[in-house]
Amino acid sequence: MTDIMANQARQPPDTLNFLPTEILQLIAIALPSQSALKFIHCCRRVHEACNQPGVWREKIRLNSGFATHPIVSRDSGGMIWKNFVIADAKTSNVTYEDKLLFWLPQAMIYYHEVCSTLKFNELHILSLPTHYSSDMPLFEGRMPTVSPGIMLYYPVDVQSSIVIDVWHKTQAASFCFTAAILKRISLDQSQVSNLWAPAKRFLETSPWTVIQDITPESRPAEYLKLAVILHTLANKAIGFIAIELWAYLTEKRNDLSWEPDGTSNPPLIERISFPMLMNVPSLFEAEALKDFSLCHINKMAAPEFFTGSQWIGYELVIHLSRQRRWPLYTWDGIGGENAEMKYRHYEQPPHTNGNLEDRWVERHATFTLRGWVDPRSYVLQSNYFHAGRETHCLTLKVDSLTGMISVIRHVDFHHVRRRGSFGVMTPFGVLLGGHSPGYWLWLWKLDWSTPDSHWER
Repeated sequence: MTDIMANQARQPPDTLNFLPTEILQLIAIALPSQSALKFIHCCRRVHEACNQPGVWREKIRLNSGFATHPIVSRDSGGMIWKNFVIADAKTSNVTYEDKLLFWLPQAMIYYHEVCSTLKFNELHILSLPTHYSSDMPLFEGRMPTVSPGIMLYYPVDVQSSIVIDVWHKTQAASFCFTAAILKRISLDQSQVSNLWAPAKRFLETSPWTVIQDITPESRPAEYLKLAVILHTLANKAIGFIAIELWAYLTEKRNDLSWEPDGTSNPPLIERISFPMLMNVPSLFEAEALKDFSLCHINKMAAPEFFTGSQWIGYELVIHLSRQRRWPLYTWDGIGGENAEMKYRHYEQPPHTNGNLEDRWVERHATFTLRGWVDPRSYVLQSNYFHAGRETHCLTLKVDSLTGMISVIRHVDFHHVRRRGSFGVMTPFGVLLGGHSPGYWLWLWKLDWSTPDSHWER
């Protein structure tokens, strides 16, 4: 008798058996993702009707947390849409372990609403190589991180015991970390208090731009590993810079005497168009992290991505001194009002309105292609562009296969050498560092952010 009752309990309600297929599919689409995934297993009839690529695709389009419809190639397989539904379901209860990295980067690329609820501290931990192996020796090339109560270091030397697979994980986590920060629009120290110490330590002391000198021809495997390492650190650095920059802008613009000065706010991830700029790997696959590590390079490290656009950003110089208790952070916004350029008419074309030089300075950076050095590398030349205090002119050598950038020449309007020496093309723009710690130049496209006149008091 008990067996009969149990069998009856497992039988689907007659209503589901007799409902048209279209109605069952509409039910699956209307349910939350977690419920929809359970619904298709309630009986064979529902499973056959609803476990279809078209149903999952419509669910993502009409009833999910994705703000942008995912771009899926025809050869990806129809059930890839179900993987997006599974990812959507997982966002309701995020667990911060490395399995998260097999779907969260894709969710953030398509601007899932989970971006606004992620915990910075947890993503920060996932971006540390020491999270995946605690037994690590110290190396000359090392980066600081923070563990409760003590300062630790983890190696960035390509000869270290940290394998490239670990760096793939840390790079994916660092992308999510910075994307989540830029999603919040305005941040200050109080919102990321546990990250504040490593953020300042990283920006003030990091020598990551001059770790090793390896060529792709002589040691290709190590060069690729170094590229992944530097992309990880560049992603993290931009997140930290964004935190500091918003704190600076908040203080400056809350001053009642402040007036717009021609600079811009940090970029908004919705304006970067990740789906169009990245070859997004499939979710939950074994190679997803490896494929993600350089998935933006094909388009964002191409010459045409640089040329034909205006670039803005901020220069950050950190002054460390024994005479000063705290480091001094000096910000200089690209496009800011520059008194010297205005007084000497250098913003006007040469030989007009008092400009007697054979060159002129523009508010925004632009790049032109000078030519290809070899099949993988090319040289870009910038215009002269100014910030609020300084001027810049850049000659860059870009590796189109890794996005690594060598600064051939970085001078100001008077041909005085500036500090940029090496950089990386990240999903958030170009990040250049100096020969010594404490120098950063972050450039992004003008249309990725709003001008400072949009600031709301």
